[in-house]
Amino acid sequence: MNILGFICFGEHDSAACLVRDGEIIAATEEERYTRIKYDSSFPVHSIEFCLRKGGLKISDIDLVCYSWLKSDYQLHKKLIHMLKYFPQSLKLLKYRDAVSRKNDAENVFRDTFGYAGRFQHMNHHLCHAANVFYLSPFEQGSILSLDGMGDWASCWMGTGEKNQITPSKEVFWPHSLGNYYSALTQYLGFKMHSDEYKVMGLSAYGKDAYKKEFEDVLKIRPGGGYKLNLSYFNFHVGGKQKFSDKFADTFGAPATPGEKLSDRHADIACSAQKRLEEVVLNTADHLYENGGSENLMITGGVGLNCVANGRLLREGKFKNIFVGPSCHDSGTAVGAALLGYFSSGNKARGKIDASGYWGESFDDQRVETALNAKGLKPTRVDDIARTCAELLKDGKIIAWFQGRSEFGPRALGNRSFLANPTIKEMKEIINVKIKKREEFRPFAPSILREHMEAYFGEDYASPYMTLVFNIKDEKREELPAVVHVDGTCRVQSVSKEDNARYYELIEHFYKLTGTPVILNTSFNIQEPIVNTPEEAVACFLKTDVDYLAIHDYLVARNK
Repeated sequence: MNILGFICFGEHDSAACLVRDGEIIAATEEERYTRIKYDSSFPVHSIEFCLRKGGLKISDIDLVCYSWLKSDYQLHKKLIHMLKYFPQSLKLLKYRDAVSRKNDAENVFRDTFGYAGRFQHMNHHLCHAANVFYLSPFEQGSILSLDGMGDWASCWMGTGEKNQITPSKEVFWPHSLGNYYSALTQYLGFKMHSDEYKVMGLSAYGKDAYKKEFEDVLKIRPGGGYKLNLSYFNFHVGGKQKFSDKFADTFGAPATPGEKLSDRHADIACSAQKRLEEVVLNTADHLYENGGSENLMITGGVGLNCVANGRLLREGKFKNIFVGPSCHDSGTAVGAALLGYFSSGNKARGKIDASGYWGESFDDQRVETALNAKGLKPTRVDDIARTCAELLKDGKIIAWFQGRSEFGPRALGNRSFLANPTIKEMKEIINVKIKKREEFRPFAPSILREHMEAYFGEDYASPYMTLVFNIKDEKREELPAVVHVDGTCRVQSVSKEDNARYYELIEHFYKLTGTPVILNTSFNIQEPIVNTPEEAVACFLKTDVDYLAIHDYLVARNK
């Protein structure tokens, strides 16, 4: 059975996924083709890739699943909201075109591809839940989905068991942790639905100086719930400025884009982040007390807040936590396809490829053509992993392009810039000279899975960079380029099963240096992560990166 899932026409993250008989065949995001970050347009290129990878015609698709319901869902709640905040809420009508596009997604799909088969609109949070549950290693557990808003809910709680997902409770918009964090992102001068991770990184530089104020902004309620004090916000009435004058009066003038941020800004980020963590901890504890499981699965855009996830692992009641590679909205394309499969009959749930390496791959001829087109003279080496490990040891920076591209916002070792984490200056070199980004932003360490406990005190897998760990004091000086200012790391653990070639590279580096860790950041410069050999070559030539390692080919900058 061939099932295609897709998402589009939201504010960000359109994508498509092909599932065949319960197995993920292909999944990719539209931004990788259009080169528009977080592109929300109809994912025609992504769908074409899925069909191509599966060797299918559109007539071979048995079911198409779209991860939004039609707008008449929860219509009474929407009308009540409009009346409650009238006439300011009239500004929300500017979103009617976006709502109309979601309602019309089926017609767009059928007209674009000439599809005559079955089509199903699906609940957005249920697709988030399916994405994390079916990819998890758990047979059963509690599920927590947190985002800005999906089908009028901003928080969804439920359980998964075998192949069934059961909802238990929702928190409805406008009481939204996602919108809370996006408003803060805008206040600090960053771009909403894009730069929230910058706020998370900045928070480590501040103090919890606004604790009481944020307790008034975001309130904890009984039963795992929470409530925003909407007097601090404008997003719920369609305001272009998502925070209100009261927010600015309380916390000071907002930052302008590009402004050098002060200690005050860092303190605000810190207090807002900690309040988010407290709310998420409270909600998770409620799930634990009412779910009867030691396993928690986190999804939705807020699930990308790896600092909150790490705190849950350290301080929460759940023994096991899983956050997959694609908890953002693009992941609902994967969830929709898997949910369509398991909802279509009583099927046993087998092991599903949860690696996230579901995207494009290319043959050597395509690589050679891309290199030759730019006049590059590559060297083909017998052991690219060993050769690159030696270069990393010597302080070289490598653009690394291998295998299938990753699905999701993290580069997991197939489309990465790599460097030596033991060199203190490496963080500044990559941030300022190569990535051209804010100096306060940290880099991730990729570590051999078997060394997690030795460096981070926890024998716990973290293959997707979705959990933050405290590094052991005695290891902090060893890894100055990847340890954040607060002594934490957003860790990627790597096993042979996850990614054999990437594992071999780190293993060779370990044998050469005694350090089983390398610095990993995404292969891109102010654009989506590179997808094709041509994009890899173009990006490499725009940077001061020392080497490009693409398949078994090595290109030095001076050549």
